[in-house]
Amino acid sequence: MSNILKTLILALSLTLVACIQTPAQPAQTPLRNTDWTLTRLNNQAMTAAKPAQLRLDAEDRFSGFGGCNRFTGAYQLTGEQMAFSQIASTKMACIGDAMAGEDAFFKALAHVTSWEIKGQTLSLRDAGGKVVLELEVAELKP
Repeated sequence: MSNILKTLILALSLTLVACIQTPAQPAQTPLRNTDWTLTRLNNQAMTAAKPAQLRLDAEDRFSGFGGCNRFTGAYQLTGEQMAFSQIASTKMACIGDAMAGEDAFFKALAHVTSWEIKGQTLSLRDAGGKVVLELEVAELKP
């Protein structure tokens, strides 16, 4: 085979390889401006009819629903380190276990020191590295 033919085959092969598209990596779910729904609290699955929700905005403020009351506050983010502060909530009376669940949620938020996202799951950890809150991207209802 001539050198010209070998060069032509090599050039065509490289062109074909360059045109092959690799599957796109799924986009990382953003921490901020995403609505998160609580799925696990201190390693216990949450089954509340109205689950707690959390949203962190770009201005280092957070807000959400604790299972009974709306809440707001501030958070600090430095890399994978996170801290929640200034938590304030409405004071509505709750039926059943909703109040106890909400109190546990707020206490867990106060102990968060780091975060990690895998897929559509946000894990919030305490200083010992234990996952205290696990949240999933919320399904928005029309």
